[in-house]
Amino acid sequence: MRRPTHPQAPWVLFYPGNDATQLRTGQDFLDAFAKDLDWGLALFAYRGYDSSDGESKYPLLALDAPNILTEFCAQEHISESRVHLAGFSIGGHFAALASRSANAHGRPAKSLTLIASVSDIAMLPNSRLALLLVGDILETLPILDGIARPVLVLQGSADEALGGPVQGRAIAQKLGDRARYQEFEGIGHQALLLHEPAQAAMRAFILEQTRKPTPK
Repeated sequence: MRRPTHPQAPWVLFYPGNDATQLRTGQDFLDAFAKDLDWGLALFAYRGYDSSDGESKYPLLALDAPNILTEFCAQEHISESRVHLAGFSIGGHFAALASRSANAHGRPAKSLTLIASVSDIAMLPNSRLALLLVGDILETLPILDGIARPVLVLQGSADEALGGPVQGRAIAQKLGDRARYQEFEGIGHQALLLHEPAQAAMRAFILEQTRKPTPK
């Protein structure tokens, strides 16, 4: 966590992908993304990863996702309206769950950014993603009906983990005019995280949303 110096600065809460070193990978991303901006930055590791106890089972992770946002806001004494959610790969699924829950409780987050996120994926044995949720199916598209806030969808055209850009495009299509879609030619799955043009698009999006008043 990196706290801002200004009491009304925006926060970015990052939901990582399926990575054995989620905290390091997430910190590298947030450090490169935020640069010298006075924004609050926060991330966490899922159950069973890095310093987090427990087992990485989907039903528990799905419950954790909105609770992490709620507990984070309570701990920092801030409202969800100052928090910009972001998720990478399977983290996009969990960030979307958090966004939907916050909307349903009348405390929407300020925005949502989905980076190379899954729309519909089965976690199968011998897959590079099998470390986390073997045998589970993550379906993000049904979650999107409950998301009303602005969403930025970032996708690489050479996404080797998700079979190209089809899943990111499906998410953007489902969101319709609630989403802004940007695709980066020749950029792969993990490479998208540290791709400066993608980070610049996310910075501009969050800055734009920060300047907009929060609806009462």
